[in-house]
Amino acid sequence: LDCGAKQCEVFAPGVNKGTGVLRLLEHLGSVSVDEVMVLGDAENDVEMLKLAGAGVAMGNANEYAKRAADVVVSTSDEDGVAEAVRRFVFCE
Repeated sequence: LDCGAKQCEVFAPGVNKGTGVLRLLEHLGSVSVDEVMVLGDAENDVEMLKLAGAGVAMGNANEYAKRAADVVVSTSDEDGVAEAVRRFVFCE
């Protein structure tokens, strides 16, 4: 259960974004978890950030997400997603 001022997320026990990524990878079959980059900014992203080969927290992420991530990029408003893609996908 993760609730904020304008949203509330409820997951079944044992279900989180990390297990969702694993399920997707099982479906794809040919992609290993080490080849995955995920981006997150909140506590509900922690399992996913720890799981992925490249766990990327946005600069405006909360401390839980930043601690779980391998790297922190610029904020969402400062094109942090584009920065992560350039660094980890295009290796620039």
